[in-house]
Amino acid sequence: MTGTARFPSEAFPAFPSIELDHPGAWVPLVAPGVVLAVAKRVPPRSFQPLVGVSVTRFGPGRTLADAIEAVLASIAPLSGYAELGRAELDVLGLPGFRIEGAFEHPQLGGLVQAARLTVVDHGAAVDVVQLTGTCTAKQLRGTLDEIRAIQAGARLA
Repeated sequence: MTGTARFPSEAFPAFPSIELDHPGAWVPLVAPGVVLAVAKRVPPRSFQPLVGVSVTRFGPGRTLADAIEAVLASIAPLSGYAELGRAELDVLGLPGFRIEGAFEHPQLGGLVQAARLTVVDHGAAVDVVQLTGTCTAKQLRGTLDEIRAIQAGARLA
């Protein structure tokens, strides 16, 4: 053996450390595909609204514009997708993007998703951080405001 690669290291920086504050009716949740999540307590057999944080690693040069393009491409094929709004805004204290929309899910009916994303550039690597909140159309009143508040309060630790 002639070398050693290690994570984390200068060549392979650690993922960003992120904190989410949440209302009392929400609890931490371990979920596949996310590094951090909180979910709203709901009655059994009900859809559980959640905010999940994903981190996707890229090589140097990945930009916020690239990340936005990827998100827009991922929502384009959703059945009956209707955009509710989009804006440039700070996410985790960095330049970011917000997009919200509703679509029809074959088993669940109407779903609403609110996504915020930003790019954390480590030099040797770039992490796209996405905070995605989801609830059903029936849960929209009140829950979407909670999702937005959780996302708005997210921060690098």
